[in-house]
Amino acid sequence: MNEWLEQRVHERTEELERRAFELVTANHKLATAIDELEMTQRELWSKNHELAALNVRLEETNGRLETISREKTEILGVVAHDLKNPLSGIQGFAEMMIAGVEPELAVEFSQHIYTTSERMFAFITALLSANALESGTMEKVIIELDAAFIVESVVNEYISRAEAKNISIVVERTHSDSYGVLADEVMLRQVVDNLVSNAVKYSPHGMNILVRLISSTEVVRVEVHDEGPGVSVEDQKKLFTKFARLSAQPTGGEHSTGLGLSIVKKLVEAMNGRVWYESGLGDEFLSGATFVVELPTKKFREKSN
Repeated sequence: MNEWLEQRVHERTEELERRAFELVTANHKLATAIDELEMTQRELWSKNHELAALNVRLEETNGRLETISREKTEILGVVAHDLKNPLSGIQGFAEMMIAGVEPELAVEFSQHIYTTSERMFAFITALLSANALESGTMEKVIIELDAAFIVESVVNEYISRAEAKNISIVVERTHSDSYGVLADEVMLRQVVDNLVSNAVKYSPHGMNILVRLISSTEVVRVEVHDEGPGVSVEDQKKLFTKFARLSAQPTGGEHSTGLGLSIVKKLVEAMNGRVWYESGLGDEFLSGATFVVELPTKKFREKSN
């Protein structure tokens, strides 16, 4: 009986050990499966995260493509409108000259052709400048320049145009001998040219334009003030955008491309400066519009570095 009991106990013990081993093996397999499942979940989460980021980038790209498409359509419409009419005018004058006209009329028609073609050239130049700025292909050379010299030389180019509308242009320096800025000369001239051109273009006959230079340690400030109608609150939302058509109209039949201020903003920012609009001058000298440009000085750049 004892031997039989011992045999049964031994067999039972072996069975329990075998089952214990099987249980340990099963637990190990389960733990391995759980680890593999967790790894798979982490991989899926990572993939989902990558897909979500990819979707965001895709949406951003689609948004940019839609914007580019709209801008392309807008540009084509503007170009078609702003070039078709002048070309039609040139063609009409040319046809009349070919048909034969009096010498006096031929001179007059030639002047119209020249003026119209000059306007078209200015529009195409502005369009190319805007494209070069946006694509980053416009080269710049940032050096220390005398802002006062450049401002005064640009203003002198507009004296005759202003006098034709009985407009006075005054350059005012505010008690400083130094107006050195870090800028690109071509870009700075284009900025000042656009702002002074607009001031003359939108100023009524017999008014005044003040170009004020203010120098400090950190920046040189150029303010262009006119006595025109100013910019309405609604139009201010569209300032510095491409092809902005504002309610104010040129006072001497001049033409506007709608690109000038958008180019000014991009040029100023390319030179690490700021540009903005203010209503009037804040005193009794002028009402109208004020455009302000600030460019950094060499001392400010050295201090920043």
